[in-house]
Amino acid sequence: MANVLRYWHAIEMFDPQGIPALLSRRELAEREPGSWCVEAVPFLAGEPVPKLPWQAGHLRYAEPPKDATYGSEWRHTVYGGVFSFGAVRKVLAERLGFTEPEDFAGTRKEDTESALFAFTVDQRGLLLDGPGAFSSCAWASGRLDGVRRGQRTALEGFEKVSGECQAAMERLLAKPVQYPRSLPARVADVRQEGREAKLR
Repeated sequence: MANVLRYWHAIEMFDPQGIPALLSRRELAEREPGSWCVEAVPFLAGEPVPKLPWQAGHLRYAEPPKDATYGSEWRHTVYGGVFSFGAVRKVLAERLGFTEPEDFAGTRKEDTESALFAFTVDQRGLLLDGPGAFSSCAWASGRLDGVRRGQRTALEGFEKVSGECQAAMERLLAKPVQYPRSLPARVADVRQEGREAKLR
């Protein structure tokens, strides 16, 4: 029974949570001001750091959210380190040494996108109460060598690491972040989902 539970735990660890799809150019053009929006924010090495929706200078910075009975304000969900499930399947196949049959039915989640982490900030860019989300799939993928060698504890410890990441995030985003003028290192892919929070 323990082996069955360990098997299903591993399956769950490697199943990434999907994130909202980007709006197309047409959808962005037809979008009603103040309504829900999903956009990619590219962070490129050596390039100026782009303005984020809660910063002056962003296209939608002063855009009020749709009004609700008791008022409304923006909430922004930030997804960092966006990756496709197809990339995860490729790593699994390479590290564990198997070849998948052709997907003639087209049912595999090759193009599903997920993210390394996600958190929600208010209209000022400050972290809201509640935990962020961290990808067990990405974490577990980094431990595949242990899985391949048969280490029974290879997929243990995610909760501890996730808690440490949450504590670090709370320290970082408890006050406004002063961003550098440009990023000198690697490219980062951050997607943010902005939606209005209706106060009830």
